[in-house]
Amino acid sequence: KYDDYAKESLLREIRKCQGAADLMNGKLLSDASGIPYQTLMRRLQSPENFTMGEIRKLHTAINLDPFVLLSFLGYSKKEIKQLQE
Repeated sequence: KYDDYAKESLLREIRKCQGAADLMNGKLLSDASGIPYQTLMRRLQSPENFTMGEIRKLHTAINLDPFVLLSFLGYSKKEIKQLQE
């Protein structure tokens, strides 16, 4: 089960990166990521339903922070730090 903090962090990161990439509406983000619009809107409502492929596409389109992604996927801060070494 994904914790609420990890889900909220992911959604904040998506919004932040959307703005930086000038893709503030869902249609632009859908086009840039290759995720169908309706699917993307459902995933943003329930981020725990993102597939790994969709997360990869989002990261490629808007350069999400890897720390936020790994936290969302359940890695602890300690595990993430070990990956960075």
